[in-house]
Order: sequence, then C-alpha cells, then structure tokens
Amino acid sequence: MIPEPLLRGRALILTFHRVFAQRDVLRPSEPDVSEFESIVQVIARHFPVYTVSELVNNLRNKKLTQSGVAISFDDGYLDNYELAYPILRKHGIKATFYVATGFLKGGIMWNDVITEGVRLLQAVEYLKNDHSVRASTQTASEKTSCMSQIVNIVKYLDLNQRRAWLESFRDMNALESLPSLMMEERHLQEMHAHDMEIGGHTVSHPILSSLEKEFAEQEIAQGKHFLEKLLQSDVSTFAYPNGKPGDYNSNHIDFLERAGFSGAVTTRWGTIRITTEPYELPRIGVRGQSRMKILLRLLREYFRS
Repeated sequence: MIPEPLLRGRALILTFHRVFAQRDVLRPSEPDVSEFESIVQVIARHFPVYTVSELVNNLRNKKLTQSGVAISFDDGYLDNYELAYPILRKHGIKATFYVATGFLKGGIMWNDVITEGVRLLQAVEYLKNDHSVRASTQTASEKTSCMSQIVNIVKYLDLNQRRAWLESFRDMNALESLPSLMMEERHLQEMHAHDMEIGGHTVSHPILSSLEKEFAEQEIAQGKHFLEKLLQSDVSTFAYPNGKPGDYNSNHIDFLERAGFSGAVTTRWGTIRITTEPYELPRIGVRGQSRMKILLRLLREYFRS
C-alpha cells in the first residue's frame, strides 16, 4: 500500500463502460477480463478504495486526507454484473455503477443498436441529412469508421429524433433482432446488497443540454426515483450522459441538487483535489496488461500538476 500521507489531498475516479470476455475489436477502449483483473489487483494492493459517494463526502467535509481511488461504470451493461462484479468481489473492492434505468429488462442503448448492427452486416445504410448513405463494413477498420460517423450524427439528436432515426436504421438494414446487453433489476439489487454503489444516469441517456429544461429535470429525477424505489436506499451520485463540457450546464447542476444528489461525475479527464467542484468530478481511463505499467500510469495521473 502506498503510504497514506503521499495520497492526501487528491483522488482518482476510474471510468469504464464494459468488460469483455475477450478483446472486442469494435470496442478497443474497453478491457477484457484479464486486463480488468490486472487493474483491480493494482488498485487493491496499492490504494485505499472508495465509492464515488464516499469520495464526495470526503471532499465536502474537506477530508481528502482520506483519499484514494474509486472505480466507476457507466450505463448498466450486463457484463458489469457477469464479468466485472465477480472480479471486484474476489479482490474485496467496491465500485460505483451508473445506470440509465430505461434500458433495464432487456433493453438496448441507442449506440449499441448502431454497434451491433454494424457488427452483423457487410454493408449498412443510414440517413445523413435526410439522404440515404451506404457504407461498406466488411473489415474491422471499415466497421469502426462507419460506427464513428454514425454516432456523431445521432448523439446530439433530441430523444424523438433519435428514436425515429434508429427505427429507420433498423428498417433500412432489416435488423429485426439484436442482443440484449443490459442488466436487469435483480442484478442491481444483488450488487447493492454486496456494498456496490448504484448511481443515477437518467432514464433514456439523453445529452441533457439537448433537452428542454423541464424534460432534463424529469430525466434526472425519474431515474433517481426508480433506483431508490428498487434498492430501498438513497442514490446520491450521478453521471452526466456523455459528460463533456457543454453536454450539461449550471441548470442541470441545480436539478441535481434539487433532486438530492450530492455529487456528479463527468468525462473530463483529471485528478480530484480539495478545490474540485463536487458536481463536476473528473475521471480517468487506464489500460494495460502489465501491473507495473498500470501502477505507474495511476501514479502519474495521481500526482499530475
């Protein structure tokens, strides 16, 4: 364990979405189980580990003398439960899982409609500026390039536009059946019962700044209410969908406070310090099979000036 005095005044939150049984060429930024276990082993051996809500409490109470690392997952993928959760429990590590509640019970997120459609097909058709575009998706590089182009089209559509676009995409490519990738309610209940934190991530995973204020507040509050009713417990931290500057604003921070959240994570890269705003917590990503390289990467981020 790294001596605690060296860690005072700073903290890190690691961010993940998925963990795969084997490397996925269409999701190269996400670890497989071997890599994820290496990361967890390094954290368990060298750092105090907290949930995000515990870090927020320390930050609010000016107690980043009690600092360390938190692990977070966004969206609510089934592999979080099936693959990541057993590794976390094996090493006695807690984590925070941010769940978009509208995709529980066999749902599929909008970006996964695109990813899984492109994965299945040798060519895809999609709408761009109301015109049909056809793209070859025979190779891995063609598939990843096509996915990136489509995601950039769809990401900032409002919810009704996004639903309509996805329906047209499925119709144009005859995508009648796609895999169910998300957790069910019972998975959240089990993880919560074993000291994992469950956090809010809206209902439908919209970019909050793309919504009218009223609907943005509903997305935030309804997701929190659903999770608290399911878990019979307070849900105190939130992850902004997409989470980049401009994807949320001061109005949404006000909505979080009004809903009773004590803090929120972004996708802005950085280290948490005593002066960090609790509703705009930065996170980092970390990768690597070598435990020494993982440790050096974490230390570099921890002490970055």
